[in-house]
Amino acid sequence: MVFPKTKGVVMNKKTKTKQDSDEQALNDLKSRAENGDPQAQFDFGMYYATASLNPTFTPTFETMRRTETCISMKKALEWWLKSAEQGHTRALQWVINCYKFGFGVCQDEKEMVKWIQKLVDQGDPNGLLQMGNCYACGSGVPMDEAQAIKWWRKAAKQGQPSAEFSLGEAYIKGYGGVKENKEKAIKWIKSSAEHGNKSAQEIYGKIEKWGFENVKKYLYPKIPFHTWRRHT
Repeated sequence: MVFPKTKGVVMNKKTKTKQDSDEQALNDLKSRAENGDPQAQFDFGMYYATASLNPTFTPTFETMRRTETCISMKKALEWWLKSAEQGHTRALQWVINCYKFGFGVCQDEKEMVKWIQKLVDQGDPNGLLQMGNCYACGSGVPMDEAQAIKWWRKAAKQGQPSAEFSLGEAYIKGYGGVKENKEKAIKWIKSSAEHGNKSAQEIYGKIEKWGFENVKKYLYPKIPFHTWRRHT
């Protein structure tokens, strides 16, 4: 694989040396990926997604949709799938994102859940959170409040901030088979806030300022579970 030369740039010796070095690094990475190294496969996929051997940013959903900033999301997904099949956590997450949002492939919620399950099998807290979210919204699986709470609880026990916040809100509302419980609601929302969740920080600040009952009354009207999850 050869890097294309930049048009309009005079290639001095230093520039040419850098290009040769990058070309060698890319060829080495490609070789390791083709030989089955899961980290190299993930990195090679990231190269296709970012057009960089050493990306200084994590691709966002916005950049994924701007095809001119990518070499090929389809090629990126091909390599992430190879890596994910070997259990590489970051590759699994990017495969999930691709099927969820349609990056390099048609959106497919059932396929997304299949790859989330692989994260769950590893005990990964982000996988546990996402499985809960799927059951909460009926994405790729039947909507099931109790299952959503079950998976959020597992993730929350590992300190996953978004799961902690969702679990805390469930205790405010009494959703998913749990009874309304002020102490547990505050416990999980506070923990989520301490772990950096901005929504939890906002709600916990209002609990301290207004009191729990006022927050519950004015910010958490009784609405159907699926409606609440789609608007939080």
